Amino acid sequence: MSKKFIVDFRIAASETDSLFTPDWNWPIKQETYDDPLREFVEWTHALPAQFADKPELRTAFELIEVDLLHDLAYFVGAWIDLSTAKKLDLDLVHGSDQHLYNMLAQDRLDGFSPTHYARAARDPNLRRPMKRLYQLARKTVRNSIAKIKGRPTIHSIGVNPLLLELTGGPRNIFHISHANIAVQRPTTQHPDPIIGELAREIQHQLSRRLTDVDHAPTENLNSHFQRLVSNHLINGWADKDFKPEFTPTPTMTLFTGTGGGYITRTVSHAFQKNGAKVVRATHGGESVLFNDPLWASTEIPFSNTYATFGTKAAEITRNKIAKHQSIRRLHEVPSTIAAGSFFHQRIVDRSFASDEVKTVYVISASFSGIRRHIPNMKIHDLVLLDWNRRLIQMIRAAGF
Repeated sequence: MSKKFIVDFRIAASETDSLFTPDWNWPIKQETYDDPLREFVEWTHALPAQFADKPELRTAFELIEVDLLHDLAYFVGAWIDLSTAKKLDLDLVHGSDQHLYNMLAQDRLDGFSPTHYARAARDPNLRRPMKRLYQLARKTVRNSIAKIKGRPTIHSIGVNPLLLELTGGPRNIFHISHANIAVQRPTTQHPDPIIGELAREIQHQLSRRLTDVDHAPTENLNSHFQRLVSNHLINGWADKDFKPEFTPTPTMTLFTGTGGGYITRTVSHAFQKNGAKVVRATHGGESVLFNDPLWASTEIPFSNTYATFGTKAAEITRNKIAKHQSIRRLHEVPSTIAAGSFFHQRIVDRSFASDEVKTVYVISASFSGIRRHIPNMKIHDLVLLDWNRRLIQMIRAAGF
């Protein structure tokens, strides 16, 4: 009988006592996940430099780059788990809702995109064409009203605390869904034939790196990688021509939160294409504290100015942007400003020193399921669960 290889933290949490014995260990080294994908991400980071004479292809790629890399990371993480289970004769155990494992085990992917699947679950309008028509009608009404009243010059999307400080509060926030973008795609698309060649090359580069760590994809998985890349690129090719409900003008400025959201990137490009400026505000966090291979391709494209919370973060950001400029051979990159933060100042002002520790709070990172944040971002859910379990045991043993 094969030994159980639980990859779902929910199942593991229900079997903690029997699973996490003193000799428990995770059979996959973290670098097995990180190394091939980091090398692949570094290769894709330099890829747009090859599109100097193909600006439309460059735009299409940069629009979908984040979604594509996330999708491929989800597949790579799950595939390495499954491949390891086969090599070690382990029984892979996961929840019935973790479809990616089932599809990989059956070697039938059926065009599955984890990103699109999660998006469709949140946005039912992607599956309801009549709702899209209704939204277009409302858009027409809003445009008619705007022609009478005139358009404001400041707009925002993907609001976060720093953005609100920069704009002085909510300012003409865009309310737009993925369905609003999808409805503008032509029923029959005729993208540049080079998209097929690019999809094959991207698939080859990823597959070669997985093979190098002894987790070679199956023929069907390679075909799916190629189809997945092609589908993303075809969408990007269409969405580079996306038109918001009004035509931006050079007098306008769009303030955005993170560049990781597809809607934000698409709307930002639409503003820049029409001569408007885009100011991107960091959401903060730990991104300036470690080497995140995805940061540059997530945050830099489709922005004219990048705002950080503090001067040190701005310095680190400028260095990252300079490296990005060199790798992608860019003529123009965003300027960087340090905006400060009343939000964080209030936290400091409310804090006080104490010589006595009465309570210890454990603030855990989130569990990712099949949507693994690799490379260099997170450890596997099961390893994280075990780490938290042992940390809490140590805190309790210390008397808290």
